[in-house]
Amino acid sequence: MVFGTKQQSARRRAYPQTLVMETLVQQRQELLNDSLPGGMMGGYIEDGFPFYFVNNRMLKYLGYASEAEFVADIAGMVSNCMHPDDRALVDGEVTRQIAERGEYIVEYRMKKQDGSYIWVHDLGREVTAENGRPAIISVCIDITEQKKAQAEIMHLYNNIPGAVFRVKYDDCFPLQMPMMDYTSCWAIPEKNSGRWVTRWRL
Repeated sequence: MVFGTKQQSARRRAYPQTLVMETLVQQRQELLNDSLPGGMMGGYIEDGFPFYFVNNRMLKYLGYASEAEFVADIAGMVSNCMHPDDRALVDGEVTRQIAERGEYIVEYRMKKQDGSYIWVHDLGREVTAENGRPAIISVCIDITEQKKAQAEIMHLYNNIPGAVFRVKYDDCFPLQMPMMDYTSCWAIPEKNSGRWVTRWRL
């Protein structure tokens, strides 16, 4: 009887601690979810990836008022939320990666409720749905700003007048110019003269 009482007391002491740990885990997950620009969705591993689920954060991020509105807009197929020019490539890449390792990483343009598009980094994996059908669940993160920054950098890079070169500062201060017809160029200070001698390698 005494032994049973000790066990019950131990369980009572452990129960609040378990609740605290579960609450902390939940709060951390909510904080992580709130910090991500995007959300989660899923589709069945079939042609066009028929709709499986979407979380409220993804719906809100894309501008939909409800899951029903989202499903109607994509005609029940997850592939329809992608830009038409991206669908075939993404569907094929997801199918290939899932078959190889059970998960995938792709980037594509996703349609919002207002008809505009955002770039997303989609990280997903294969699961078995409650009804036994194979499906994928994925985290979709908005990378539109990164894509814009990359495009601006490439525009500047491709429109700089003259040549683009790389400088490595060391004892001989070489100037490497891979964008030119020459393999490289060095500008080396000449001893006791204060002049620089340029040398090219073809």
